[in-house]
This record gives sequence, structure tokens and C-alpha cells, in this order.
Amino acid sequence: MSDKKFQHQLSDEIRVSHMAAKQLRQIAEQDPDCLGVRLYTAATTSTIGTGFTLARETHEYDTVYEKNGLKLYIDCITLSLIRGIQIDFVSTSQGSGFLFKQPE
Repeated sequence: MSDKKFQHQLSDEIRVSHMAAKQLRQIAEQDPDCLGVRLYTAATTSTIGTGFTLARETHEYDTVYEKNGLKLYIDCITLSLIRGIQIDFVSTSQGSGFLFKQPE
């Protein structure tokens, strides 16, 4: 992923491409009870997976990033695991989806 896509930084910790932000906003807007999108991690024995769910409430240890109408909720443990992540939305002939790139 090129850094040019990620000029719409939510913070130094989270970088979201324009296309990813647009897709996330569209998903969140479909639910009237939705406050925004929650970014979460799920650990397995060898990797940490990253995903999204709708945020319908805030939690005590949430950090909320907001830019261009997108509200992204992240708890402090998740934030510590994904600091520096780049999130993109890609479409190919095989399908489309979110792409998470962890810093090296």
C-alpha cells in the first residue's frame, strides 16, 4: 500500500485510506443505533486478527478517533496491539474487503 493513500490519518496510531473510511461510514450509516465502528483484535495461538463491528455504546477505556464523519472506537488493549496500523479497502477480480497492514 502506498503512503499516498493514507493522508487522512486519524492519528499517529491509526491510518485509514479514503476508500476504507468511505466504506466504514456507509456500513455505520445503515444502523440508526450505531455510534460508529469498533476496531477489535482477536488472538489465536500464532497471530492477532483484526476486524470491525458496529459500536452501539462506548466503553470506559475507549479511544474515539473522528475524521470526515467516521467515528472509530478502539479500546486501550487493542490500540496497544495495532499501533501504527494502516487500513485500506481493496477491490479485485476475486472480491473486495478491508486490508490491514501492521507496521514492521
